[in-house]
Amino acid sequence: MTFRSSVPRFLVSVLLIAVALLAGGCVYLRLLELRNQLADFDKNFAVNTADGIHLIFRHPMLLGDDLRWLGAEPQEIQQRGDDEESWHVRWVKQTKPGVEESSEHDVELFAELRDHELQSLRIPERYFEFFPKSLFVDLLRSTGKAHINKESRQAEVSTADEVSTNNQPIAVPELDSIEKLLGEPTDKTTGPSGLVRYRYRYQAQIPSGKGKFIEATFFFDPASGQLRRLIGKLPKGTMSFNFPAAKDAGQKTGQK
Repeated sequence: MTFRSSVPRFLVSVLLIAVALLAGGCVYLRLLELRNQLADFDKNFAVNTADGIHLIFRHPMLLGDDLRWLGAEPQEIQQRGDDEESWHVRWVKQTKPGVEESSEHDVELFAELRDHELQSLRIPERYFEFFPKSLFVDLLRSTGKAHINKESRQAEVSTADEVSTNNQPIAVPELDSIEKLLGEPTDKTTGPSGLVRYRYRYQAQIPSGKGKFIEATFFFDPASGQLRRLIGKLPKGTMSFNFPAAKDAGQKTGQK
């Protein structure tokens, strides 16, 4: 069985930890603590999968301004009482010149804040139509072991040693799955390593219409179509996820 994955689970993971870990001052300290929380996931987070994925922060410390700094600028904010806000964050894909797609391939999430602190994130059900939601949690867990290079503003995660709750290697999407769900990439090339490179570029939709850009670049094995590397680029830096080849993982990627 092949799991069809989507970029939202990667983007949310990147937004939760990525380059803010490479920042300075109070932002750095808050997101360093967030990385530590992700390393002890069950103690610090609850996950509700009844309708999409609802990630609840047991010990909130990330601020709304931190989300904006990362590139998660809200399209809409609903005030709920004096100290509560609901954010709708939406990014729209930048298509290749001359390409028209029959359906939208946007990325969106919903955030709840209280006293300016992030309480929860929710990803709609439609993003999880073709793969187990447990995969999303697996990737979040792996970000708790990110290797940080503060000088170059890069963070890197290797999933080679990570296992799911079923004691199986993390299943990763393949080229055809990404293309079917995300549509035509903003651009695609073949890199020096021979891997096929698909880059998706998105712009945050905000009232002024001038939101920040984020990118997700996928590198696939040209023979198997297996995902080998993902690079998430945010306004302040980058984060990379490295995935082992199928033979190293001990099984065909994306299969049970």
